[in-house]
Amino acid sequence: MDWSVFWNAFGAIGTTIGSLITAVAVVVAVVQYKQPLIKKVRITFSTAFPVYDYGLGESFYCITVSNTGIRPIIITNIYLNTGKNNLVINKLMTDIDHNNLGCHFPRELSPESSFAVYISYSELSKSFIDLLNRHEISPYQKIKVLVTDTTSGNHYCKIKTTAERIAKEKG
Repeated sequence: MDWSVFWNAFGAIGTTIGSLITAVAVVVAVVQYKQPLIKKVRITFSTAFPVYDYGLGESFYCITVSNTGIRPIIITNIYLNTGKNNLVINKLMTDIDHNNLGCHFPRELSPESSFAVYISYSELSKSFIDLLNRHEISPYQKIKVLVTDTTSGNHYCKIKTTAERIAKEKG
C-alpha cells in the first residue's frame, strides 16, 4: 500500500472540511454584524374598553407599537393607510399613558418596549363617513396601520376590516 497517496487524500479532505467551516464562520459573522442594523417593529390593532367606577366607557381602537429588535427606533408617525393615501390621525389618538389628547411624534422606543394609542370608535367613524361621502375612498377599501420611523422605514399591519365597516362602528 502506498501511504503517500493515503496521506495526500487525507490532507485534501481535511483542507476541504476546514475551508467549509471557515466559510460558515464568515457567513455567521456577517449575519451577526448586520443584526443590529435590522429594525423589528410589531404592530397590533385591537379594541379597548376603559372601565370606570360607574361602568364601561366609550369603545376605543387600540394601536400598539412594539420594538422587538435589539436597537432603539424612533417612530415618526402612525397613519391609517387606505391604499393610495395615508390618513393622518394624530388629533384622533389619545395617549392614556401620558394623559393627553392627540399623540406627539417623534417617539423613541428602546428595545423590548412598546406604547399604545387609542382612537375613539365614534371619532374615527365620523372621519370615515366624511371620506366615504366625499368619495375619497371606496367603501370596500381594506385599511392598514402604517408606522414610519426616522430612516424612512414603513411598517404595516393589516386590519381585517373595511372603510365601510369602520364608518358604521359607533362604539
